[in-house]
Amino acid sequence: MCLKKLSQDLLRSCADKGVRGLEVNAVAINSSDIDRSASTSAENIISSIVLKSGATGFKIQGLKQLHSFTSTYNYSETEEMGFTQTFLGKAPNTSAENINFLNQLQGSCVIVVQTKYKGTDAEDQFLVLGWDSGLTLTESEYNSLENSGNIPFTLASGESSYEQYKAHTFLEGSTAVSESSFEALFANV
Repeated sequence: MCLKKLSQDLLRSCADKGVRGLEVNAVAINSSDIDRSASTSAENIISSIVLKSGATGFKIQGLKQLHSFTSTYNYSETEEMGFTQTFLGKAPNTSAENINFLNQLQGSCVIVVQTKYKGTDAEDQFLVLGWDSGLTLTESEYNSLENSGNIPFTLASGESSYEQYKAHTFLEGSTAVSESSFEALFANV
């Protein structure tokens, strides 16, 4: 990663306070299903996520505050620097369908989350994790006596894989269009 240079202020606004948490649903997209040549982004803003013909994203349905994510900057004097990202989710039970879904997370995917923080005109509500390097299943431990029968899982940046930004913001022209793409799971059918 190239070293950056400051170009703007970081100001607090009483009218635009932060809000913690995610909305209940997220969308997982196979990294290999994204048409990178047709998708558009500038710096940390992704203005279109285009999937290859016939591809779709997959809903990760949550409940209350079961899903969360972290993004950590990794500074190094000798190695590449950047952000590692982690998405923490829970499968609702041990059905064969859910276990198969978790098994498929061993591949590389991108996660789109909707935050409780919406920003000005709701333009900052969607964040994209794993856009540069993808996320993969790094942990999933089930204990039949814990987590109300849910299966916790962690998707994270791979070893020595970094993202250029803490997260990318997804805004496809307008809030309404962004929400529509998210609800339609970014499908290209």
